Amino acid sequence: MYKVYDVETKEEAWGEYLVWEASIPDELAKPFRPVKTAFRNWKEWILNYFDDHRITNAFTESFNAKVRRVYRDGRGYTFERLRAKVLFTDRLQRRVSIQEKVRVKKKQRFEEVGMGRMMFCMGSFDDGYETKIETRPGNLGTDLPTLLLLLDSDDF
Repeated sequence: MYKVYDVETKEEAWGEYLVWEASIPDELAKPFRPVKTAFRNWKEWILNYFDDHRITNAFTESFNAKVRRVYRDGRGYTFERLRAKVLFTDRLQRRVSIQEKVRVKKKQRFEEVGMGRMMFCMGSFDDGYETKIETRPGNLGTDLPTLLLLLDSDDF
């Protein structure tokens, strides 16, 4: 079965899967039925692995497994509610400063008004705006490494 992931293209992977499926002995066909069904049902998404630079959703599955473990150990809440709480808890949010260029209207001093008119007449045009760099807070969402450490600890 692992040979499916050792090839380069979707077509080769599907061929390897079919070879593996055909190699299952008749006496083991029943225990392997869930694997065969899952692969055929999820074939498109499994084979997308070959399109997306070998990226899997293993991290997400691992994260969900940890949330399910906490859910199993607790009472009085649904998996969806617990997952939302974990993902959106304020203390797990990763906050950063984002700098961006913005154009702001210049505040002209009284003596600059006459100079502006003169510069316009001489061919140098000042549109009355200047570019500044402003910093604003940004939220990148849940900091997953911190979340995983918290889920692995008993402090959650």
